[in-house]
Formats: sequence, structure tokens, C-alpha cells
Amino acid sequence: ISLGATPGIGVYLAPLWVQGFRARFPHLTVALNTGVTAQVVGDVLNHRVDLGIIEGELDDLTPPRLEHLIMSQVEQQIVVGSKHPFWQTQQITPADLRAQSFITRQQNSQSRIWLERTLKRLNIEPLIGAEFDNLESIKRAVAAGTCVAVLPAYVVQNEIDARTLHAVPVAGRPFVREIKLVWDRDVRFSPIVRAFINFLTTDYPSLSAALKPQ
Repeated sequence: ISLGATPGIGVYLAPLWVQGFRARFPHLTVALNTGVTAQVVGDVLNHRVDLGIIEGELDDLTPPRLEHLIMSQVEQQIVVGSKHPFWQTQQITPADLRAQSFITRQQNSQSRIWLERTLKRLNIEPLIGAEFDNLESIKRAVAAGTCVAVLPAYVVQNEIDARTLHAVPVAGRPFVREIKLVWDRDVRFSPIVRAFINFLTTDYPSLSAALKPQ
């Protein structure tokens, strides 16, 4: 089975799924490719991968044959390093972010597009201190300096536990995204693909809808 995933999922979640699936089916091979949302969707529609798992948003131009199911909602956390004034802060309001410098993903990523749209709805014009295409680079830069970043909880949990990053709750929880499974409805699932989806339903029961007869 071949999978496509956006970077955070590909690094922090998919390896656990792959190893769990292979523990159940050790004779199978799982190939994982990472890319921004548009790349993953393109790979699904061009049949370069069997399934895509993304945290990006799907736009209105997505072909109707691209099916998707929401796996879970993920809160995106404001994280800071020990040099930042928010280091000991227990909660902020969206307005507190107006004077902050952000470290973000690159401009062509859905994560960057989503962040800028969300901040705009909050009447915040972000100051971009740096942009990286790698989540580990973002975390290291935040930990070493005085910028903030908005990252999924699963990406920063180890650093929060180790006290190298601090997550600052935002009143109203305005930063939430969805993890989605995407596939081409015109392609019938192979038995292996169905087995993988079925494996994921243990933690993501909503995916059982994808296993209805095609």
C-alpha cells in the first residue's frame, strides 16, 4: 500500500500507524510519501498513492471524485520558548498575538494559507519573522528565540513534556484544523487498502464509512 501525507502527519503520526499495521500484517510493505496538501491530493488523483492523509483544507476547485472523511479535529497550539514573555503565561486572548512575530511554514503550504486566513478573521496582521518548510526547524527556532509558532498538539507534545517549549492556550480556541483521509472514488480499494482503513478505524471510527461497498 502506498500513502501520501502532509508533513506533520508524515513525521509524527503515520510512522506509528505504519508500524502498528505491519505488526498485524508483517508480510506487507507500506510506502509513505510526504508533501504539501496539493501534492498529496495530486498524487491521489493521479494514482501515484492509494490514500492521502492531510491536515490541509480542500478548496472549491477539488474534483468531485476526490472523496474525504474527517478523521479528527486537532487543536493548533501557540508555542513559545523560554525567552518569550509568554513563557509563564497560562492563557492569552487573540488580541495578545497582534504584536507577536511568527515563525511559519512556507507560503505555498496549506498550513500557511490557513494560518493567515485565521489570523485575518481575528483582525491580526502577522509579522513573519521566518518561514521554514520543516517543522523541526520551526520548533528549534521558536525554542531558541522570542517568536511564536502555531503548531498541532501532536507535533509539540514531546517538547512541551521536556520543557523546551511552552503551549499557551488561547481563549475561545480559535486555532483548530481537521485531519482527513482522501481517496479517488473512481478507484476500487484493494483488499490491502481496505485492511489499512479498517486498522485505522480503531482510533478513528468515522473511517468505517469508507468501507461501505464500492
